[in-house]
Amino acid sequence: MVQHWRLLVKGTVQGVGFRPFVFRLAQSLGLKGKVCNNSSGVIIDLEGDSTNLARLMELLRAQKPTAANITDIERVILPLQSYPDFKIWKSSEKQELKLHVPADIAICPECEKEIFNPADRRYNYPFTNCTNCGPRYTIIQDLPYDRPFTSMSEFQMCPECQKEYNDPSDRRFHAQPNACPKCGPSLNFIPLDGMGLLLPPLDDAVNRLRQGEVIAVKGIGGFHLACDARNAKAVGLLRDRKKRTAKPFAIMVRDLGQAKEICEVSQIESQILQSMERPIVLLCKKENCPVAKEVAPGLRYLGVMLPYSPLHHILLEKSNLILVMTSANNSEEPILYRDQDAPEELGRWAEGILTHNRKVERFCDDSVVSVVTDKPVLWRRSRGFVPRPLIVKVNFDVPIFAAGGHFKNSFCLARGNDLFLSPHIGDLENLESYQAYIDVYRHYQKLSEIKPEIAAHDLHPEYLATRFVQTLEGVKKIGVQHHEAHIASCMAEHGLQEPVIGVAFDGTGLGWDGKIWGGEFFAGEPGRFERVAHFKYLPLPGGEAAILHPAQMGFSVLQHTFGEAMQELDLPLIRKLGKAKTTALIKMIQAGINSPLTSSLGRIFDAISVILNHRGQISYEGEAAIALEMLADGQGERPYGFGIRDGSPLQIDLASAVREMVGELTLGVSKGKIAARFHSTIIKIVTSVCQRLKAKESLTRVCLSGGCFMNRILLEGCYRDLTGAGFEVFFNSQIPINDGGLAVGQAVIANSRKELCA
Repeated sequence: MVQHWRLLVKGTVQGVGFRPFVFRLAQSLGLKGKVCNNSSGVIIDLEGDSTNLARLMELLRAQKPTAANITDIERVILPLQSYPDFKIWKSSEKQELKLHVPADIAICPECEKEIFNPADRRYNYPFTNCTNCGPRYTIIQDLPYDRPFTSMSEFQMCPECQKEYNDPSDRRFHAQPNACPKCGPSLNFIPLDGMGLLLPPLDDAVNRLRQGEVIAVKGIGGFHLACDARNAKAVGLLRDRKKRTAKPFAIMVRDLGQAKEICEVSQIESQILQSMERPIVLLCKKENCPVAKEVAPGLRYLGVMLPYSPLHHILLEKSNLILVMTSANNSEEPILYRDQDAPEELGRWAEGILTHNRKVERFCDDSVVSVVTDKPVLWRRSRGFVPRPLIVKVNFDVPIFAAGGHFKNSFCLARGNDLFLSPHIGDLENLESYQAYIDVYRHYQKLSEIKPEIAAHDLHPEYLATRFVQTLEGVKKIGVQHHEAHIASCMAEHGLQEPVIGVAFDGTGLGWDGKIWGGEFFAGEPGRFERVAHFKYLPLPGGEAAILHPAQMGFSVLQHTFGEAMQELDLPLIRKLGKAKTTALIKMIQAGINSPLTSSLGRIFDAISVILNHRGQISYEGEAAIALEMLADGQGERPYGFGIRDGSPLQIDLASAVREMVGELTLGVSKGKIAARFHSTIIKIVTSVCQRLKAKESLTRVCLSGGCFMNRILLEGCYRDLTGAGFEVFFNSQIPINDGGLAVGQAVIANSRKELCA
């Protein structure tokens, strides 16, 4: 029976080769009609035998392009139109936008072969792409996703490219960024030291990299700073210029084989490295790794990524180098991406800029992934992932904006079952970051046409994200507790709708009682969490400004444990602080002057690290805690003692553990063993508290979330011991486990408490 079906395919179906795919399917099944993009997705009109129509619907899902993501297919049966053939039509005019915008896609194997084939017309062409790969989100100005609405609009295709674009059998059929050396973007090298050479741009950049210089490279989502990762002097120069004394740099290697030469690479890590998202993956360094130790000082891990653009491939091939590839920005600020800002801004760091004339419309920093218990753990969800939505079981029948946190900020817009998490913006510490936040918010609204009726924000009134929410007119607003949002984000990712035990460990977050939380246990579900246990409150002398001065928290922990006798301890930390400083700190704590109380496990990690390593100051948040993880010598060491005081909530006291640690330290026990025992202690505490809650609340599911779980020893140990104790354990995988995923939890909790919004 011949019928006319109209299909509306929703999801990530534009910019990923979907229309050519449909064209080929229809041709193979003898169907007639048309396919076009519109602002709701892809519309397919089909006429033919109903059996073949049904077969096409099956194949749409079964054989879809790799980068496509189908969330729904709506079908209506219409009167016959007697189409003469099957065609791809131009996109419809904009209607209500319910579209999943495509993410940027790493270069595909076919394009990679072309750029290294001397006989191919795209040999060594750094802007080669097709429907299966290339820039998407970062070049989009507006929807629908067609060339006139991208930064490629100024490049008119040559006859050869136009022929490919029009040929349904070609993989560049309707590839919007299609280009070649004749008609597409071109490279340029800008010397910033007055030493320009009469060389092709790429050769000039390669020569400078080989000579140990720092070069800025314009990528898909902004500028990177590059240098020879095996050249300690070059890496040191970059550190000096960026004023980045210790925070690790990422590196880019030629291929998977080179990654395996310098690091241990598991099967799952290999898959992630080669995925279409091409994130930075945290890998364990091999002994005698040739990468300069200055790249990641004091760390066992390297952040490694494979080239994801043709330019990267060609640069690495020509230079034969392993390159540091770090974002061109101040730490935790958005990556630089505007051409007009480049010479002045990049001149602080680089001798030259390898750039091009394809405009980056939106910045998008590299994504970062760690692998724990053979599962990916996103630390940063950005390039390659955004703006692809997270599809959850929660139904957002009212559109919601969730502002995210203050650190590692990403916000999200929620509608239906879709959560649109923004790219990584960074720490909202200054006007530049705040303006970038506003710009991305406006762009996301433009692309999604989500007009929020509710806005969720952190409880902290001074956070810039909170202040932004207060400027929004015509929306109801609700404050969401930071650590409850962490647990809600984990539950949303895993589709958990029944009550769980939530363990939220991180550095900071305002609690309902006005104190700084961060070592929290909850029972319940989003909107109905009960705080059932936490680490005992300790003073944080100096307040949150003391985060970069962990000696002060170390002192607080010792003072809590030993009281006045603390000053007599024969510890390097006490000697380094000196009598005058310790006396002043005691007075601050006793008088409650700028010494807010905190239950933060992140601050406790800082304290233990500084007691063992006596480093009074650090250069970035989390550095001391990371040093403690790196110090730990093995896993599974016997835990120290600890106390759990009954009450509601339970309170966990580490005084006995600290007393044992100090005793071992003075006896000369290795710091690595002490650090390992401390990790075992925290893991034992988590298991013990969860077992109590299981007995009391009959809860057997545990969600782990928060920045402290970026610590592999902690996350692996908690997962292992909780699973062994009969719990079903969940942690963030596709939603960042740190504050980058906070907005998801804020949206979920706001959705569950709509009646309380005002």
